[in-house]
Amino acid sequence: MNSGLLVISGCPRSGTSVCMDIQRVAHGEQNLLAQKFPQQFKKDPQKKLENLQRRRGESEGQFKIRKYSMERQLKNKKQKEDDFTDMNPEGFWEMEFTVKGIVYSPKYKETLKEVLNGKNYVCKVVSQGLLNSDPKYIDRIIYMIRHPRAVAKSQERLKRQIPNPVVDGKEVKIHTPEMFIQVTSQAARFLLENPEIPIRFFHYEELIQDPKKTIDDMQNFVSYGDYKKAYDIVQPRLNRSKHEDVQNALWDDAMYVYEEFSKAAKIINDTNNRDDAKVHFKNILTYLANPKRNINREKQNWKCYRAKMSVNQKMCQDCIANKDYRENLKKHSEGIKGQVTKSWQEEPCMYECGRDVDREEKDYLSIEESIENNFWKE
Repeated sequence: MNSGLLVISGCPRSGTSVCMDIQRVAHGEQNLLAQKFPQQFKKDPQKKLENLQRRRGESEGQFKIRKYSMERQLKNKKQKEDDFTDMNPEGFWEMEFTVKGIVYSPKYKETLKEVLNGKNYVCKVVSQGLLNSDPKYIDRIIYMIRHPRAVAKSQERLKRQIPNPVVDGKEVKIHTPEMFIQVTSQAARFLLENPEIPIRFFHYEELIQDPKKTIDDMQNFVSYGDYKKAYDIVQPRLNRSKHEDVQNALWDDAMYVYEEFSKAAKIINDTNNRDDAKVHFKNILTYLANPKRNINREKQNWKCYRAKMSVNQKMCQDCIANKDYRENLKKHSEGIKGQVTKSWQEEPCMYECGRDVDREEKDYLSIEESIENNFWKE
């Protein structure tokens, strides 16, 4: 065995949890660098509730309120556990490295020393965590791929049932491919920078359709552990997040990233030609570096000194095209306390001075021209 972790990676909601469950059976829980989430109750809270007694000096009314609060808390906690169990029957096997990446920490000093000395733990590190990981701790990677529409639907189910779960990123909208685009591009960058790390890609849909074949492929790639024990882990009911035709300006970007990433994955799986695969990883990064991409338009924002607020591409386009919208911005600007009532008359439009990504550089107005030809005065 080589030194380093067997890392299970992929975009959140791409099948990393079921893949970790396969590893749990194949390698044993003792070899997972993870804790089960959520933890089961160590003590029976229902029994504690049934044995609840009034405290000394506590009135009957105070006792009833305390008991009622405990009943509600128990009900809510049980519902959350049921929701997690519905999403992943065997739980989420995760730890601090899962999102933050594998980096040295005094807390894991001895564990990481074991890893470098040949102890083969299994650890889940989602795509965004890969980019922050120190490659010296990684022996090989199993990477899960799933269609972005299914990822978005599964993300939506998780967010609606369980607000702020461990596996979620921050500030990611419900049912949007934004998260998929962001974290998959981070994985592409990591794989570009670390071509020496062995990696095998598995499509979630293929794992569900033919688990035995896929699990045998995992066994061949990893070369240790008893994967035959995991044949019955994968059930068709795990594929519940069906594609939905939800309108979003980012789907084209998501599909480009998915298709290029899948091309790179196929090349590596078939030939292990990392140089050929690099072309497709680079295509993803080059594509997303273009400020005209919708993913970048949605993230761009700046201060509008006329409206005295933060704005984005869409707001500026509406301001130029819609007089009523513009009038509302004027009212907002003039209503701010401590400001000169119509100070907007002496401010430039940042959009027409350089923020409009669709305008040629030669067509941008100077600050002086924008103030002189202030279209808010129309």
